[in-house]
Amino acid sequence: MTHDLLQQLFGTEPAKIYIYAGELVAGDSQVENITLKFADAAGTNLVSCVVTQLKGTYFVYTKDDYNIEDSNFIFVVDLPLPLPPEPDPVVVEEETPSEGTQ
Repeated sequence: MTHDLLQQLFGTEPAKIYIYAGELVAGDSQVENITLKFADAAGTNLVSCVVTQLKGTYFVYTKDDYNIEDSNFIFVVDLPLPLPPEPDPVVVEEETPSEGTQ
């Protein structure tokens, strides 16, 4: 999934996106399980995040700046993405009629 597509899905508010790469436990609520593991990785039970599944991959979206150093969570991108550079303006020079032409 491209960074542009992630921004289209999650928006342009400042946020961080992670992929959950840990083990999934059959029968459990995956969202609850991943949220609890994210709280543990963040070092606080006061996390604010959204866990969602897209094309078989679980993503964690958070507007908070946690120091996540857990191999179960792979940092993907900071939102918003930088704006592309503005193209150089095209300068069109008008031809000036030369003497003797109408």
